Amino acid sequence: MSGAASASVRRIAWAVSGKGRALHAVLEAVDAGLLPVTIVAVVIDRPSPISSIVEARGLPCRLIEPDGKPYHPDLVTLLAEQRAEWLGLTFNRLLADEVVQQMHGRIFNLHLSLLPMFPGFGSIKRTLASGMRLTAATVHLVDGTTDQGPILTQSAVPVTNHDTLATLGRRLFEAALPMLLQVVRSIGDAELRFTTPSGLSWPRADIVPALPTPVFPLVDADLLDFATAHCQRLPS
Repeated sequence: MSGAASASVRRIAWAVSGKGRALHAVLEAVDAGLLPVTIVAVVIDRPSPISSIVEARGLPCRLIEPDGKPYHPDLVTLLAEQRAEWLGLTFNRLLADEVVQQMHGRIFNLHLSLLPMFPGFGSIKRTLASGMRLTAATVHLVDGTTDQGPILTQSAVPVTNHDTLATLGRRLFEAALPMLLQVVRSIGDAELRFTTPSGLSWPRADIVPALPTPVFPLVDADLLDFATAHCQRLPS
């Protein structure tokens, strides 16, 4: 693992919509000793296969059904109970202001577009309709806006004439996973942190690569290798 080990393991909760593929990869990377964090709780907004994966590890997984309002007073309680220091999102719900305020900026979200283009829902469909030849996966901080918080990292992805939601979505996931793992590692290593009075600090984001690269900031080689192997095992 690159970087100095943190003095204490960071406690990360995660909120999932869908199958939870990204969180599953994060859990496997934690198991492999690649990420100096612990996942303390998982929230799902609908039945998901990730629940059995999480529960097999002895972790709490709570289904909190949406009520048509920003999500969700019960999430505030869960985060406090589990002493979560950060909240990761692969999630299709807008968070309530109370959740954002409770985490003091320490919420990161994976969004499958070249933000600030196509925030909100349906980003892949809108990308295809636009005729763009390049899009990106983005990890950003959540600040109460709709996907307009500070951008942490982006990875460029080509768009072909024959792409569908499924083919472009798969390519975006493969590009997203390494940088998502890097963000989690940087949190665990206290490389990505908030300082007073300057706010967010992530020295990696100031290192200009020697050669052109589709992803910035750069991802550690062992995380790239892990993500590649993980994606190769996924069904086509």
